Amino acid sequence: MEDVNEKNAAYLDKQLFNTGFGEEDPAKLRELMAQGKERFEYPLKIDYGSDTANVVRNFALSDKGNYFFNTYSVSVEREGADPVKQLFYVRRPEKVISQKDGMEPKEWINSTITMKEAYNLLKGRPVLKDYLTKDGEHYKAWTHLDFKKTDKHGNYLVEKEPYFDIKDQIASLPIKDIDKDGVLDKIVDSIHKGNRQSVQMVADNGVEVEMFIGTNLKAESYSVFSKYNVRPNDWKAYIEKASLEVKTEAGGQDLTKDKSVSVKTSDVSNTNQSPVADNKESEKKIEQGAKRNQQQSASAGNDDVTGKRRSRKKGVKQ
Repeated sequence: MEDVNEKNAAYLDKQLFNTGFGEEDPAKLRELMAQGKERFEYPLKIDYGSDTANVVRNFALSDKGNYFFNTYSVSVEREGADPVKQLFYVRRPEKVISQKDGMEPKEWINSTITMKEAYNLLKGRPVLKDYLTKDGEHYKAWTHLDFKKTDKHGNYLVEKEPYFDIKDQIASLPIKDIDKDGVLDKIVDSIHKGNRQSVQMVADNGVEVEMFIGTNLKAESYSVFSKYNVRPNDWKAYIEKASLEVKTEAGGQDLTKDKSVSVKTSDVSNTNQSPVADNKESEKKIEQGAKRNQQQSASAGNDDVTGKRRSRKKGVKQ
């Protein structure tokens, strides 16, 4: 075992943190460094819902005796599907020489893909990143993986699409508290990282339905998904139908006072379905359920009226 260069170890701690791995037990990294190997791996397992990401962080010793965190590989085990794997490079900060028109002024940028961004890319979701041209000009691009093409090392090709802004589009959606300070920015920042951001959509009757928003590269816009990973053909109609189901479920009881109630699991397709799958069958079930509940409510009202008439005939006070 060798003595550990604490300055080097502290630098690696910061590198790991900035790459999205959070705060870890510092003793483990130092134990690996103390072995004095030219290269070592530092594995980690992270759960994202029903998915598991197996991560291997790769460290190499320089000629000057310092370790560097250069790459990390991520393999995502998906429920009901084959795992997908990719190697990501850890970049150093780069100094900005000039800005493209409309870009937020920055002195330095770092185009390293963080851990959560890596997971989202492997799930087929685009991520907005900062880059520099060869001349040092700062620009943004929507980054995604081409799952049909690989390089000589077996990694999926990384593609970049021109930047487009979705903030104004998101601002126009019927999202709860969207007008409050900071809410819109948090939603947009999360989508930029490749997340499917959870929001409460407010239907015309005031009922809130949980939905998710993500980026749609082809349309240069956004897509709306149900909480069961299904994209409705018409999300506005879906929300209205879902709100009726929520409002009248539990035997016709009006649940609009509890406006955070979500659609029942039986009303949407399986979560293993493709993220862009049609939801015609699910929409049909919701519509049928809503009509059924409306009919039940009307029937209950008729029964109540009939009961009153019978009571009057018997001389019972109402």
